[in-house]
Amino acid sequence: SSIEMEVGGGRKLSKFSSVRWLYVVGLQGISWRFELHRGGQKLIIPLCSKGLSGLNYALWLLRLAI
Repeated sequence: SSIEMEVGGGRKLSKFSSVRWLYVVGLQGISWRFELHRGGQKLIIPLCSKGLSGLNYALWLLRLAI
């Protein structure tokens, strides 16, 4: 089990479909994810991930946001 925080946005393409781009920060590092929702189905494409060194960068970004 791990703790993760998702930051991102999305756009509704039609009545039944939408896309989302997510930046996920967790104990295991940072990852980016692209999601396509269509009807009741969800396609998730992981794009990139960084190890724990990326966690320091994420904490720095959080300090800027506060």
